[in-house]
Amino acid sequence: IAAALGPGVTLVDPAGAVARRAASLLPLPKHAGPGRLDLWATGDPRPLEAFAHRHLGVTSPVRTLDL
Repeated sequence: IAAALGPGVTLVDPAGAVARRAASLLPLPKHAGPGRLDLWATGDPRPLEAFAHRHLGVTSPVRTLDL
């Protein structure tokens, strides 16, 4: 993307800031025990299902949320 846009454009990846803000709003207990994983997607759920299986080792179904 950066190559296509050229040197005059600065790309900003907000992922880190969003994760930090979410963590500040939803702090987990220091010793969180077993829990439940609910996966939701606003689009096609298959990529999230594949990611969860590949990287988290879970086969939880992903529910869709229409906005």
